[in-house]
Amino acid sequence: MNLLDLTPFDAHRTVSAWLSERGDPAYRVRQIVPRLWRRPVRQWRDATDLPRTLIAALEASAPICHFTP
Repeated sequence: MNLLDLTPFDAHRTVSAWLSERGDPAYRVRQIVPRLWRRPVRQWRDATDLPRTLIAALEASAPICHFTP
């Protein structure tokens, strides 16, 4: 899934559902979604406030795809 194709509201809902399916705490959505627009990272591994296992799962399921001209 490409979260950047979604509106922030839809990204929040999508990440929330994904985290719930994984059994991760709901508060993680408040750490993940801002990393898309407010405090963006180029890759999930740059989000050092997230656990490594979650970073790996995000890289596999929702890699950050930036537009390149």
